[in-house]
Amino acid sequence: MGKKLILLFLPLTLFACTPSTTVAIATKPPINLSWPTNTPRSWVTMAPDNVFIPTPTLTPKPLRYTPHGRIVFQSDRDGNFEIYVMNADGSDLSRLTSNPSVDVFPSWSPDGSRIAFASDRGGNADIFIINVDGTGLFQLTNSPASDVLPQWSPDGSSIAFVSDRDGNDEIYVMDANGSNIRRLTDNSASDLFPHWSPDGEWIVFSTNRDVNAEIYKMDKHGALLTRLTDNPEADSNPAWSPDGTRIAFISKRDGFANLYVMNSDGGNVTQLTFYKSIVEVPSWNADSHMLVFSADMEGNRDLFIIGADGIGLKRLTDDPSFDFYPDWSHQD
Repeated sequence: MGKKLILLFLPLTLFACTPSTTVAIATKPPINLSWPTNTPRSWVTMAPDNVFIPTPTLTPKPLRYTPHGRIVFQSDRDGNFEIYVMNADGSDLSRLTSNPSVDVFPSWSPDGSRIAFASDRGGNADIFIINVDGTGLFQLTNSPASDVLPQWSPDGSSIAFVSDRDGNDEIYVMDANGSNIRRLTDNSASDLFPHWSPDGEWIVFSTNRDVNAEIYKMDKHGALLTRLTDNPEADSNPAWSPDGTRIAFISKRDGFANLYVMNSDGGNVTQLTFYKSIVEVPSWNADSHMLVFSADMEGNRDLFIIGADGIGLKRLTDDPSFDFYPDWSHQD
């Protein structure tokens, strides 16, 4: 797979955009990407665009709540990117997929029985679903374009995803069996990382249609577009809390990619992490008290849990591999 627009699906791609007041509205700003040398597929991940400064290991306060449920994530710990599942306390790790191709961007179904993910096992990136026990693999999309970043609707009837099938990165939605694909966004910019509101009526996403990456929401039909963030630094990776009151996101507004939360209307922005490294891809637990995220703050990419109030930190993985893109099941 070549170096094409699929790169824009990557969690830090929008952070590489440099704001400019002279860019015309209809023109995409140039994106300067830094390429890793050990990544098997260019559309899977990329090196951060800022200089990594290891954050000294602190002794954080313990989490106020006990993590429950299960967390799915992608890792290259067995040689190539596969999907793994573990308990939310880091125990009982198991490998879900085993394929020489790349399997990435996992997303739990609301009932916890299936996982949607993207894979290039057919030659290009498509969306698949699989049972949580590794059986029942089923391909949902079959397009010469790149279809990635699936996100289940709260009722399990639909899956939002990102595709460049119409020439640039747009958000689409399909029925959970892969039928009835319809396009929700239509813009020359890159629209990425869709995430549903818990009532299923809204989708929050990130876009660089305003030169730098910002967070917007739209209704489930692609209408009623509303801008939630407005900052000269990049805001991306939005995740709506299960109680509907807050949206977690990643921003570089302090110079590094850190974790923030805001009210669902964009107000009351609060910074939760203060690391001089990369934090990315937050996912809430079922009661909205905690978030799991990936970070390279101790030298390699691992998974961590933090309290939604910023208090408490628990490291879940400690492996020299690349553990990334966690999604927290809302079922025990």
